[in-house]
Amino acid sequence: MSSVASQVPVMIVCMIACVVVVVKWRDGSRGSVWALLGFAIALVLCLTIPVTQYVQYSLIKSQGVSQSAPLVAALALVWSLLRALSYGLLLVAVFAGREADAAK
Repeated sequence: MSSVASQVPVMIVCMIACVVVVVKWRDGSRGSVWALLGFAIALVLCLTIPVTQYVQYSLIKSQGVSQSAPLVAALALVWSLLRALSYGLLLVAVFAGREADAAK
């Protein structure tokens, strides 16, 4: 599947990031868990989205576009929400555990 192959760079970065977060767990702040969740979700999506797109393509070929369109649209929304969740978790990881700057 070429669509999975195109995700290899992102998968490598996510896997390395997960390993770094786990190795540096004790050194990290409270954001470690959020970072691990964010990268893990991104990694899972790199695999599930292309596989699901292949299944959708097969479904469209067998049932036609008109019958498959609602499922395709719903899955696109789900993938978008999960991708947004992964980015949101990474954003929380950046700011989790930071002390408020008292000088400001």
